[in-house]
Amino acid sequence: MSSNRNFTNNPNIFAEFNLKITFNIFVLSILVSALTTAIYVIVPEEYDETLTFSVTTFAMSAGGLAAFYAYKSITQNKDQKMYDRTLSYIQRWNSSEFLPLRKTVKEIFQAVKQEPSEKQDQVLMNCLSEDESKSLQVKTLLNFLTEMAMCIEKEMVDEEFLKTFFQQIVLDYCDNFNAFINQRINYKHNKKLYKALLELHDEWKI
Repeated sequence: MSSNRNFTNNPNIFAEFNLKITFNIFVLSILVSALTTAIYVIVPEEYDETLTFSVTTFAMSAGGLAAFYAYKSITQNKDQKMYDRTLSYIQRWNSSEFLPLRKTVKEIFQAVKQEPSEKQDQVLMNCLSEDESKSLQVKTLLNFLTEMAMCIEKEMVDEEFLKTFFQQIVLDYCDNFNAFINQRINYKHNKKLYKALLELHDEWKI
């Protein structure tokens, strides 16, 4: 996507563009006012009617142009907010706040994978039920990924951009914590608990 390339190269491009547009509209308004005043002062009175029509037409054209640029500015602001929100998910995942949580999950993955496949779900559930701290950390990361999945579902973020970073993470977490996710859904009696995340997993695994 071309928009992704622009964002990757210069994430501030939209903010700079908006500033220029706002300034240009302001300058245009000043110039139109100055030009109109000067014409009325210079042109003889017998041409007032024609002049009024011409100036009105010009002012309407200038107003239309200004409105067009204002609309583009609003659109660019919306795009900027989407890209800021998109980037924030990657920044939060890589933050020092999430580092110990990801480290814990990695240790759980490694411990479970050492067991025979038929015993892995039980080992996982025993591990999380015996250590509330580990269970809470896993819930926090699953909730984070679910939040991201909901934003993708509502088109509040750039899915393709996030997919390049989070695809394998989403697949690994949903697959490796499948038993825990199902247990949480049944315990809470809430099928919507991880619905967005599980649907994103099914979409991204194809």
